[in-house]
Amino acid sequence: MRVSAKHCVLVALSWGPLACQPPAPRSVTMLDVPKAPKSAPVEEARAPIVEALPSVKPLVPADVAFVTTHEGRAVVVLDTNAETTWGTSEPVLHGPATGLMELSAEVDVARLPETHRLAGRSFAFYRGNGLVCSATLGPLHLAGKLYEPGMDWSGSPQHTPPASPLEISREAWVYASKWLVADVSLPAGCERATWARDAAASPPVFVASVDLPTRVTDRVAASFASLDEYASAESGFESWMTSTSQAVSGPWATSALANHFDRSYAWGGKRYVATGASVRETCSFAADLFAIYRIDGDRSTLVTKRESVPDDGILVDLNGDGRIEDLVGSEGDGVLGVQPFDDPEGSATSLEIASPGCPC
Repeated sequence: MRVSAKHCVLVALSWGPLACQPPAPRSVTMLDVPKAPKSAPVEEARAPIVEALPSVKPLVPADVAFVTTHEGRAVVVLDTNAETTWGTSEPVLHGPATGLMELSAEVDVARLPETHRLAGRSFAFYRGNGLVCSATLGPLHLAGKLYEPGMDWSGSPQHTPPASPLEISREAWVYASKWLVADVSLPAGCERATWARDAAASPPVFVASVDLPTRVTDRVAASFASLDEYASAESGFESWMTSTSQAVSGPWATSALANHFDRSYAWGGKRYVATGASVRETCSFAADLFAIYRIDGDRSTLVTKRESVPDDGILVDLNGDGRIEDLVGSEGDGVLGVQPFDDPEGSATSLEIASPGCPC
């Protein structure tokens, strides 16, 4: 077996045939983040985080699931990290052993967590923040996806026999992304749905954007630029620019290499500004910083911060715990995953199509 080293994990989802390609640079709202003037007060940014947020309630498949296709038919992805022990059959490869490989295996419902036993349940289907239809989930099974594995199953110059279909399926299954999915027959007009949830659950609560005065957002930008993590990123950025013989043209967060996140919103009767900056040069340099500030008049108070920047997606409370999730993706590709928005310790879930061999 030979594994090519030219491929990496791809994240992709579309309604219709999946188009697997290397991830494009993040498309986000650009925002100039000025460096804090020497005379600007920075006490708020350096003060302890004072706002106590509600406890996070873990998401379950009834809260959010992804809509995509597998083997040419619509499916609802209930778990993007399915356990192989849930399966009861050998994996079966559908189609050629090149390009995008799609495999499937049967599951034993009794082996699934109670939260995953959703066959026969009515689900509400959404596109963006709009409800488009409802449909009943069909049988459950495991779906495996593997893109361009770079493996040679055709035999070798030493006259090794070609691999059998079962051998190919077994080996591909080891490397493939494995999802727990439910078949679904979507009614007319619902073909472009991108995510779904239990129709019996309380409706999701979407976050409303607000406009804030420039003096407020400027003050937040100055406080953001005064964070210790900002200074640390600046030091690393300057060292990296020097080592690569590039001229430093201003702070890392306002350089031509930076992407920015900026969102003002209302939540729980309060107003907030979320701001962040990210510089990512593959296999070379990375800096990320994200912070949320509560706004009280002209005063801004740091609520939370972390060294990872969310995608500019749909902000929503999916399970009624008072905490915000970020449904990420694009209008053309649909929902790719769900990220924690105001939880610095949270982990993201996304549809990943595995491909062996990352260069770094």
